[in-house]
Amino acid sequence: MKLKNMEGIASEYTGYVRNEGAEFEKNVFRVLELDGTIRWVNKIPSVVSSEIKSQQLAVAASCGLKVPETLIATDPNLVREFVRKHGKAVIKPFNPYSWLNKSIEKKWTTFANIVDTDNIEMCSDDEISAAPCIYQEYLPTVADIRVGVIGEKVFALSMHHEVSGRIDFRTMEEDELSYSECKVPGDIEIGLKRTMRELGVDIASADFVVGSNGEWRFIELNPSGAFLFLEKRCSDIKILSAAASLLCYGGVVDRYDEEFPSLGDFVGSKDHAKWKEEFEAFNLNNQAGKNITYLDGH
Repeated sequence: MKLKNMEGIASEYTGYVRNEGAEFEKNVFRVLELDGTIRWVNKIPSVVSSEIKSQQLAVAASCGLKVPETLIATDPNLVREFVRKHGKAVIKPFNPYSWLNKSIEKKWTTFANIVDTDNIEMCSDDEISAAPCIYQEYLPTVADIRVGVIGEKVFALSMHHEVSGRIDFRTMEEDELSYSECKVPGDIEIGLKRTMRELGVDIASADFVVGSNGEWRFIELNPSGAFLFLEKRCSDIKILSAAASLLCYGGVVDRYDEEFPSLGDFVGSKDHAKWKEEFEAFNLNNQAGKNITYLDGH
């Protein structure tokens, strides 16, 4: 939905206008959801509910997926005990957050990181309790797997790296990662589809890690995940065609990859040029973003 131009509105009223706009949007979407003739890909209540990390981990475990031992806490004693127990732990936020220092043009963003017993002992009680975090047991891995599910169709991209001390592939350069299409084991596919049905979503991106013993562990699920990530890095994965089929027919039909264009076909087309223009215009009007904090008074 197009954001309202705030020019001409006194600054003390802009917050009110934004809030009313957001509530109006909720009302419109709710009415549309009640219309049985409209096809939705992930209804908003399901998206909101399934994005809750504790819920998706619990549901995944109940559906047969193996998840790392997890602690969500602010209690310094519990956190230290958890890290000591595992020797190393992964610490990550509930949602990505960024700090932008405009004076030096530098940006910090929260990603998953490794914390060990030395690190946690250096932190004060106030630092640990300042904000809740997700702590998970650290698992030595041989690959990170991004799985995209479009209806009943499953696609998977395996990512390998040898970057010491980092575990979040989003912090790495392209030349530090290698990509390949991979097959999802049958039991993992069954568990993931059950998880999605329980959460009420038809499209999702899920992250797994694979240990040296070949065991897959579920890390998290994003019902609004950017699924084109897979096809952009491995053109054999025709996930855009599958998504187009789902939108048109309500499911991924046979020979979907012949009926609908691949990402390579779409990029460079007139439709792509129009989308890019609209996307850049949207970004221009929303440069600050909701999760950016400006430092040094800027």
